[in-house]
Amino acid sequence: MSARIRGKECRIGLVVNGEEKEGSFLKVKNWSVNPDAPVTKTQFTGEARLDADQDVNGYDISFEVEELDAKTEDLLDLMDANQLAGLPPPQCYISTLKTYRQPGTQDREYIYNPVTLTCKQSTDANGSSYVGSKWEGFAPYRKRL
Repeated sequence: MSARIRGKECRIGLVVNGEEKEGSFLKVKNWSVNPDAPVTKTQFTGEARLDADQDVNGYDISFEVEELDAKTEDLLDLMDANQLAGLPPPQCYISTLKTYRQPGTQDREYIYNPVTLTCKQSTDANGSSYVGSKWEGFAPYRKRL
């Protein structure tokens, strides 16, 4: 028996300007969330040890999609159109639902909001790979539902 229990799955939902994205955005790979949480250390006069304080500034997010359709290109077009018109980026939020293999462990659902996304790489099929794209973003808030 393995001492390490793996998670079962994590589902991602992307909403842009109030519209839930489907198609390619339904299945993502390499989902990653990294808290932007520096630890500030302070030495007070007369104390032998440092005091530490953690400050969560938000969450860096990244994921990849295999492009089954033009949904990712539609989002890039919207981002470009907003930029050219001098408008703010599209309003996005991401929801995640984590389920676990461990019996008795409840599912966890989180909302990351608002999320500023950018496409870091768009790849074309070259015979040995799929058409896909890599996305990165930042969300100042995460809320457990």
